[in-house]
Amino acid sequence: MSETKPEQGITGVKYDAHKPMMDLIPPLMEPEVARVLTVGAEKYSPKNWRHVPSLRERYTAAAKRHINALQQGIIAMRRPVYITPRALCAA
Repeated sequence: MSETKPEQGITGVKYDAHKPMMDLIPPLMEPEVARVLTVGAEKYSPKNWRHVPSLRERYTAAAKRHINALQQGIIAMRRPVYITPRALCAA
């Protein structure tokens, strides 16, 4: 398989100026988010959250409950295997 070399004097264009900067997410956060989703998958079923009635309203309410707990200084929730930081659950 041959590699294409860029031509001299030609600049490529990529329209991504107003898109989220995904490269700013610390790599250590991705496994943490996966752990939160795994707890949900084990409790209910994988991707079950996509089928919850009134999904937007119910998950907005859940996120607000976690944010409220953080504001009260309640930093973590007990889970069977580990302690889930509320900030991850609110995300």
